[in-house]
Formats: sequence, C-alpha cells, structure tokens
Amino acid sequence: MRPLSFVLFAMLTFHSFAQDNDDFAFYQASSLYKKGEFELKSFQSLYQQDQKNGFEFTTTRSSYFSSFNQFLFGTDKRFNYGFDVVFKSNLIDATLEQSRFEVLKFSQKERYQLLECTEERAANSPNSLCRQFGQQLDHDTLRNYDGDVLLTKNQIGLSHFGPKIKFHPVKKWSNVTLQQTLYIPIQKTVDGQTISFTQLFIDKKLNDKNFLFIEASLWTTVAPDFRVLPLFKAFYSYLPTERWTVYAMTTLPVELGLGTKYRLLPGLELEFLYTKYLPIEKILGDRNAMTLNFGVRWTKQ
Repeated sequence: MRPLSFVLFAMLTFHSFAQDNDDFAFYQASSLYKKGEFELKSFQSLYQQDQKNGFEFTTTRSSYFSSFNQFLFGTDKRFNYGFDVVFKSNLIDATLEQSRFEVLKFSQKERYQLLECTEERAANSPNSLCRQFGQQLDHDTLRNYDGDVLLTKNQIGLSHFGPKIKFHPVKKWSNVTLQQTLYIPIQKTVDGQTISFTQLFIDKKLNDKNFLFIEASLWTTVAPDFRVLPLFKAFYSYLPTERWTVYAMTTLPVELGLGTKYRLLPGLELEFLYTKYLPIEKILGDRNAMTLNFGVRWTKQ
C-alpha cells in the first residue's frame, strides 16, 4: 500500500473511534517509560537531492528512502531499552525525467544511461560509446571524452539493526534525557556503515499550548571510515487543540521544516513533516535537497 493511501486509510478507520477526552497528553521526547510501558514507532523519510555531480549539462537526482521501525520499553523510572530496524531503498544518480517517487517502487538494479551523446561524437569517434552503448562498462566510469556515462543504481534491503538505551543522566533533571544507539549493518550493499548515534534531549514546557524541544547529537561513522557529524536541532510546538500539534523545526545551520501531529486515539499519533535544506555552498556544495516524512507512534502508558 502506498504511504499516502495508508495515511488516508488510517484516518478513516480510526477517526470514528476517537472521542474527545483528557487522555490526549502531549508527547515529550525526554520522557521515559515505567516498567510495563512501551513505545512503537514507524517513521518513513524520503530524502532527495538534485546536483550536477560532475556533469556539465545534466543535473541528476538521488533519492534515499529510510524506514525506521523503533521499539522502546521501560524497566524502571530511569532507564529504557529498545532497538531500531532500518529498511532502505536508494535510487542513486537518476535523471530528472524520472519520477520523484520511483525510489518507492523498491526495485534493485543497475543501468547505464548515455548523456549528451551527439551524432557528431558518434561519427567522429571510432570507439565512441555512442556506438558501443550496451556493452560492459567500467562501474566507476562517470565521464569520458565522447559522451557522459551515468550509472543509475537502485538498492533495497534491511540496512541496520540498532540496539539502544535511553536514560536520565542526572536523576533530578526529568526533562533531560540521553539516548545512545549503535547501528550495525545488515545488508552491506545497501549501507555498510557502522554508526554510533548519541542524542541529548531537552524538553521545555512554555505554557499549556507552547513547547520547546532541543536535540544535540553526534552522528559518528565508526567504520569503514571514522567521521563525526555534530547536529543541533530545535523544535517549537504549538497545540491549537488537544488533538492537533503544529511545529517548526531547524537543524542548524542548513535545514528548516514544518510539521504536524494528530492524535487519533490516546497513545496513537500520526506525524507529517516537510523540510528544505538551505543553499549553503560551503556545506552542501551544489546539492538542492529536501525531505518528506511520515510517522506513526503507538505508546502504552
């Protein structure tokens, strides 16, 4: 079932059962679950970037779909444990003529496309790739003197398993939580990186309708190459009703986003988020990037 169809189906199915009451509490990311309580969340993220990628006349599009399926359960008031299972579908270096959502077809293949191949090149080059296209090419070849070769890849599979722990580093600071996740690669052809993800969550209730959430984190690639990416995110949330939440977010200094959450039932929530990356050349180069996100969270408290 396509993501949009699932959203519409879920809203039609559950809305008739939802009734207004005082059980629709605002979800706070720094909260921990007591023994017997748990959280299930499935978050779907589609990241896309358009860039020249070394081609003089052609812009390519790469799309990365990630499905984070997360489980967290409580043991006591201070420590929670859980795990993530990550499924990915990648479409790398496609042409702009292809659909933005082709990555959601979940196919796995490689194909070569010849770009900017003119009749003059074919006539004047005895060994022209314009004539030889279809023969085996070097997988690392992106450019050549008589035609631009584009290798488009589709990759799918379970990419990572991620055990994690979440706890209050200081017992008396109930609104401050530290979470540590280790993402271990499963199918290395999709993503072979071993990643340590350290997140510090801070929630601040401004009043009954306004909340501030801050996340400071380190995304560390442990293998095959060691790299550390610090991230700082801020979310401002407003509750127009006890069911709806609207929020604005930023990942400094490159990303801005708008999102909304809807509580169908006590403990059951839908979330939508759109983000856009700012054209900061020193950080993103010539990439024009955005994300579309959808999530479902079920909590038992």
